[in-house]
Amino acid sequence: MLVCSIANYRNFGNTMKLINIKISCVIIILLAFMLTLRCAALGSPGGGPKDLTPPKIIKFSPESGTTNIDPKQKITLKFSEMIDPLSVPASVSITPNCDYVAKVRGRSITLFPKEKWPEQYPIIIQLSRRIRDYQNNEMNQPIQLIYSTKTEVPTCEITGKLENINENVITEVGLYNLNNGTPDTLLRKVETSNEGEFVFNFLPSGEYTIVAVENKLSDFAQDIRHKRYGMMTSKVIHLSKNDKVDDVSIMMQNPIERLEIQSINLINQDYGTITFSNGNEEQYVVPNKVSPSQFITNETHRYEVGDSVVIILDKENRIERYRTKPFSFVMPEKLDTIPPKIVSSSFEDSTFQIEFSEPIINWNYEIKSNNNKFLIDGRIDSNFVDVVVNRKNAFTLVVSELPKEVIELQFLGETIRDLVDNPMEDSLVTITVNWNQIPKTVTGGNITGDILSWHSRAVVIEATNIKTNDVYHTSTHTNNFEFNNLPSGDYTIWGFVQENSLNPEIYFSGSWLPYKPASKFVIYPELIEVRTRWIVEGIQIDFQTNFME
Repeated sequence: MLVCSIANYRNFGNTMKLINIKISCVIIILLAFMLTLRCAALGSPGGGPKDLTPPKIIKFSPESGTTNIDPKQKITLKFSEMIDPLSVPASVSITPNCDYVAKVRGRSITLFPKEKWPEQYPIIIQLSRRIRDYQNNEMNQPIQLIYSTKTEVPTCEITGKLENINENVITEVGLYNLNNGTPDTLLRKVETSNEGEFVFNFLPSGEYTIVAVENKLSDFAQDIRHKRYGMMTSKVIHLSKNDKVDDVSIMMQNPIERLEIQSINLINQDYGTITFSNGNEEQYVVPNKVSPSQFITNETHRYEVGDSVVIILDKENRIERYRTKPFSFVMPEKLDTIPPKIVSSSFEDSTFQIEFSEPIINWNYEIKSNNNKFLIDGRIDSNFVDVVVNRKNAFTLVVSELPKEVIELQFLGETIRDLVDNPMEDSLVTITVNWNQIPKTVTGGNITGDILSWHSRAVVIEATNIKTNDVYHTSTHTNNFEFNNLPSGDYTIWGFVQENSLNPEIYFSGSWLPYKPASKFVIYPELIEVRTRWIVEGIQIDFQTNFME
């Protein structure tokens, strides 16, 4: 029995040794597997410098422009680093439309048709800048390739650059063909590089125009109402076989928005606040029922409860006037017992203005009036003089000629009433006059220069202080220009042909319906330093001869 027990014990020990060896082997295998996964992890290793380098194309096969490709040809693009597969599907565009497969493996993207490539037209492959690496770095430039199953591809090309771009937004540039001088069909879209450069290559002969829109270009006629946009400065680009047009410059500008009325919040039956489609608000006086262009003058001209009111406003954006679509509402009953009050009193240039919280009706002439002008008291030391006040609009009174010695204005509160005859709350209203609000005369410097290749059309020169963002304009019908007394600082300068009939000092960025190209422009390439009592001479704004057609 003892021998048997010893033998069993030895067998048990050997068994435990085998189990321990097996467990150790499993642990070693698991550790090796985890280490392999760690080594194979994508992206930069922790602790090192952050990867800020965007991926770029280093090779594609076959070469762009290759003809007579096999209808099932695979097209491979190799990048400088590994590509995030999730960024690829929405970033590939192929024209004409066809079903294709995009496979991403490491640093390569392979494209091939599910059946075969189109045979009637060249195959244009575009890859968006939105393709990124695993550190979310997007490409600096888009990719544009062309292939054909036939013997040739078109060879015309247009290159250009957008000015005044938003570097944080990808902009799309659209190529339209022209039909009898009018934009017809969007033929192709490309993205700009991160510096605003764009290329349309492999184009057939034809007549074209080019537009640009921040983010996605979909319906340009509507895009320009909501997105920053730009248009060519010439009406058409003519391309014949093998033509190459370069240096097309487009100035990006803010949208030319057309607002619509979304709602109105009435304070009383004569006044309220309109909210527009962009969220902005505007004070609104309900017009005279009999003569809509006039204020309400008596009860018979006022809208009654239950009346239908239609609002159509005349508005303008940067380059055009327009009317809002009709907005209608039913007049509710509103009881207003809130008195008007002053919300601000200050100088605008040299005119003193008093702005009220709501529209004010004609002041009480029986208290103090002079030839239909409201008279208030102006205090000079301990004496008072009559000060003439005029109406600027429904909310504002102005003093055009205020004696320099006046330090305070006074009038009786009951002389100012709102549209429902509520007088001001204070019996005596006192306003302090702060003469320090009038801008002081600044002694600055001058800039003078010449306009080259000038063709007897008015030109506007715009100077912007890069520190304060203050903008100054001068216009000229001659071949020279001058800025006088600019505050000291560094300035950017550019010039443009004066074509904005609504506001001549604002750049005309082009209209689509009707089609009219943007104004021609030139950007001076250097900063200009302005110093007090200095004159900067010799600045040249060079409109090239063919640029002024």
